[in-house]
Amino acid sequence: MTATKKDGSFSEDLKFAAQSSATMVILMGVQKLAEIASEILKYRTAQTPFAVIQNGTLENEVAVVGTLEDIPNLIGLINTSEPGVIVVGDVVAQHPAFFEEEVQRVLHSNL
Repeated sequence: MTATKKDGSFSEDLKFAAQSSATMVILMGVQKLAEIASEILKYRTAQTPFAVIQNGTLENEVAVVGTLEDIPNLIGLINTSEPGVIVVGDVVAQHPAFFEEEVQRVLHSNL
């Protein structure tokens, strides 16, 4: 889905998908990632996994993974001037990098 309509407002699709338990795949939304996350957080928990994938399947692929609550801390790792795909849902937890990030979150939260 696309997150925004031509006028820049959020699409109804985003709202309805966020209310479901379905995996969300959002195209053309990297520049508004923080705003999209805020909208999704109205319906899902802060621990919901997300990924931003840029240059997928290429040698210079970048995948930033975390939870919705992590987005303010991770936004600097994402080149918001480049296109990408945003994936939101439990399926993201299957990515090896998510597991590594989760281990680091647990370790640092106990310090």
